[in-house]
Amino acid sequence: MEHLNIGQNYIHGNIPSELVSITLLQFFSVEKNNFTGTLRDSLFNLSALQPLSFMTNQLTGHLPKDVGRFLPNLQSLAMSDNNFDGPLQQYVDQCPRKP
Repeated sequence: MEHLNIGQNYIHGNIPSELVSITLLQFFSVEKNNFTGTLRDSLFNLSALQPLSFMTNQLTGHLPKDVGRFLPNLQSLAMSDNNFDGPLQQYVDQCPRKP
């Protein structure tokens, strides 16, 4: 599977580990649900991801400081309307740039 969109449902609890173990995912969206907890580290091992959206949930914590290195193909990241904390600058500094 390359695309997974389970957005705009009423799913609650943690993001299931089974979802972030599909290594060929290029598109991943769990936006507009009621997910709680922190983002699983294994989510950042999906190096083929291009768009990634987990906006409008109740997620907490922060992005790993070196996430930009682990998601080299990431083109868009939507994470608004959650309860994240910590600096974002480290992530932005490590994101690949288009020439």
